[in-house]
Amino acid sequence: MRTILIDLSGLYWAAWHAVGNDGLEAPSRRVRERIAELAEGYDRAILCLDHGSWRTEIFPAYKANRPPKPEAAVLEFDRIKADLARRYPCASAANYEADDVLATLARAGVAAGHEVTVASGDKDLLQLVGPGCRVLSTITGSMYATAEEVAAKMGVRPEQLADFLALAGDSADGIPGVPGIGPKGAAA
Repeated sequence: MRTILIDLSGLYWAAWHAVGNDGLEAPSRRVRERIAELAEGYDRAILCLDHGSWRTEIFPAYKANRPPKPEAAVLEFDRIKADLARRYPCASAANYEADDVLATLARAGVAAGHEVTVASGDKDLLQLVGPGCRVLSTITGSMYATAEEVAAKMGVRPEQLADFLALAGDSADGIPGVPGIGPKGAAA
């Protein structure tokens, strides 16, 4: 079975920021269209969502550098989630982010013999690339199906990515990394 796991939270917030002041319907319309495009050709499409994060409990600075989400956008996201759930299965877990859910379902799908594609703009998910699992960047459209493709982009193999990010840090998530070690040093 060919399964695609889609980062709905990532898609929505990227669309929200991309449309600027075009109103609430523009990101929702973009997300619906993009999900339909991504799901085409797959036997199953599952939407994965954020539902809090245990990371903020152990590291309060995690994503603290991001501005709060506008209330109108949050309400619209809740509306589109409910609408999309009528057509696609949705997966979330309390205190876990969409990438946690994506990774869990990807591993379970591969173990069950499925051919899994993870669609997300989160580079952390490149660590899932391996036999039975590939990652499609929803930002660039690039498909990563081999460890060599991940290494060409990140400078490290999928199984080294978590250590790489811990050393180099991740400014998007507010993770400082080790002082004096940047991406080149972390890759080495």
